Amino acid sequence: MSLKENAEKKVKARAQRKINRKNGSKSTIHYHIERGLDLESSTGQIETWRLTHWDAKKGWISTDAAAKYVSLLVRFYAKYQLLGI
Repeated sequence: MSLKENAEKKVKARAQRKINRKNGSKSTIHYHIERGLDLESSTGQIETWRLTHWDAKKGWISTDAAAKYVSLLVRFYAKYQLLGI
């Protein structure tokens, strides 16, 4: 199989993947706006990350996603410790 044929086969397979969304037909941002979350705050961004990358039954989608979540939390708490809050 040539490289071009292999690439075309992968593109077709990728297009057929089903992506499960937790927000239904709404975008993540619209979902959070309806819930009254402040999207500009650090906690809103961290919560969005957790909602889109973690599942109660399956856990994190990858170890990289879990590491990113921890780094977001560390930066959030470090920021507020510097501010004295």
